[in-house]
Amino acid sequence: MDFIIDFFYNIYRWVVSLFSSCLSWFLDILSAFCESVLSSIAAAVPDLSSYWSSMQVVQPYTALVNQWVALDTALVLISAYFVFVGVMIPTKLIIKLFVPTVG
Repeated sequence: MDFIIDFFYNIYRWVVSLFSSCLSWFLDILSAFCESVLSSIAAAVPDLSSYWSSMQVVQPYTALVNQWVALDTALVLISAYFVFVGVMIPTKLIIKLFVPTVG
């Protein structure tokens, strides 16, 4: 009886090993592709660190504007608006595509 259990256990172990090797091979190919794409994108983006030092000129003005308009709240509301528009436009287009009387 142990011989039969060992036989099926060896088959199971061989299938799991084969699947693991195939998955590892596929993920290596995928990671190499992603790494090459991301490295080419990183090489194309210029270094913008020199511009951050010139932003200190604006700092006193942002403090003055922040007394009249809450800039952090304005930034959150503008971000929420763009997220809303970014979600609603595709949703509306999909609904109009499948329901022709809506529009």
